[in-house]
Amino acid sequence: MKNIVICCDGTGNEYSENNTNVIETYTIAKKTDKQLVFYDPGVGTGGWEYMEGKKTGEDSLKSMSDKATGEGLQNNVNDAYEFLMETYEQGDRLFLFGFSRGAFTVRSLAGMLYKVGLLPPDNDNLIPYASKLYNIEGNLDVAHGFRSTFCRRCPVHFIGVWDTVSSLVMNAGKKWHDGALNPEVKYGYHALAIDEQRKDFMPALWLDAPANLAPGQLIEQVWFAGVHANVGGWYDERGLSNIALHWMLNHAKARDLLIDDTELGKRVGNPDDKLYNSRTGLWKIRGKHIRKVPAGVKVHKSVFDRRDKPENKYQPKNLLAKSEYTVIG
Repeated sequence: MKNIVICCDGTGNEYSENNTNVIETYTIAKKTDKQLVFYDPGVGTGGWEYMEGKKTGEDSLKSMSDKATGEGLQNNVNDAYEFLMETYEQGDRLFLFGFSRGAFTVRSLAGMLYKVGLLPPDNDNLIPYASKLYNIEGNLDVAHGFRSTFCRRCPVHFIGVWDTVSSLVMNAGKKWHDGALNPEVKYGYHALAIDEQRKDFMPALWLDAPANLAPGQLIEQVWFAGVHANVGGWYDERGLSNIALHWMLNHAKARDLLIDDTELGKRVGNPDDKLYNSRTGLWKIRGKHIRKVPAGVKVHKSVFDRRDKPENKYQPKNLLAKSEYTVIG
């Protein structure tokens, strides 16, 4: 038995001087014969700086138009699927990590594994067909027939995602997965951003009411202070994103992920660190949406540590009294 760790990054994210929590996870996860680790860069890599106001020019705009609409998302799913085809053996523990659209990628991968199964090695020619079956709604008989004929089961041990968003830019509204976690996923953890206000970054939560859970299945969705990349990483000042990183990897470690504790310890959380404004560049004109953080959900302790200090001037209008929430951490 071994662990297989799949790390999928967000739209336009890849290895750079400012890395996401997905790359941090890849760095911190041990690479041994007992644990294989795979990294896939985000959809639309190469043009995201334009939308963030960091780059201008025709080439960057074309990159956004061609790549960052999410059209490449299924290609990222297929990349990870192919890696699993060649490495997965019965009994292995599968860990999936993703941020932003990368979170959607790994959630889609889990859905594809459940619906059509995992092809054996050296069957790359059937990946496009498996992918097509996965993306057609209402064809369970055909998909499950394909699964029983050509594929094997590949249950997911752990999904860890930072701020899943489904609708971005030109293809807003395209659906890639169901809100309910499929019954072959054992553990699901989701870190969510309280302060993200871009309309195109609507959070895609799991349906976590007990009636939606399979026997023995566990889902924990927790809200953190900050905008999208304050939670998933990518900004220069990482105090807030490191809090969400520690929360996630401590849970994964408890579920048998092998990590380098020294490396994790170098990423220090700080609830008072900079909270960025994500509505910059072209995002300024694409609409505003204040996320709902309703009573009864789970909110990380660091949120109230930040709010309780007057010098932070942190009083988000969508956050209720502390007593209204289950406080985590």
